[in-house]
Amino acid sequence: MTVTISRVALLFAMLLVLLLTGCQHMVPSDEGLTRTPVANDDVTLRAVLAYARQQADVDGTQRARTIKAIEADTVTPLNLMKLAVIHGQNRNDADPAKGAALLEKVLADKSAEAVTLHPLARILHAQYLARVRLQGQNERLLSETKSAQAREDELQEKLDALTDIERSLRTPTR
Repeated sequence: MTVTISRVALLFAMLLVLLLTGCQHMVPSDEGLTRTPVANDDVTLRAVLAYARQQADVDGTQRARTIKAIEADTVTPLNLMKLAVIHGQNRNDADPAKGAALLEKVLADKSAEAVTLHPLARILHAQYLARVRLQGQNERLLSETKSAQAREDELQEKLDALTDIERSLRTPTR
């Protein structure tokens, strides 16, 4: 029975190869299609995006090693972008403010390599600044919540003290 199944599988695979080979000649022509050449900046931007996707799965120790390695390397717009991506990732230990500062350096650079990264740098810079602003608002709200909780606890203690005093007083007799 297994011999028959493997022969059937082999025949099916061969049929599939033959079918695909025959379909190769049926590819539509390129007439009417506009082709856009892949520019160097497209490759660079895609490389940065792929790097960001790769770094999303890295643990903290590997992340620290990567940061040290990039910082030890020469300062290039691509390395600045890589550092900014690492610092701006959605993690507990992320530092979007540092990422925004690195992106500002890329945006200030007018070299050809940096100019290709400017569109992505502008988008990330706006997002990082928004996250920094939101983190500041969150910290302020947490501080206000803690102080309100402290005031509430203090008022509750005073209320309890007044209740204890009220209970300790004798009720007037008639």
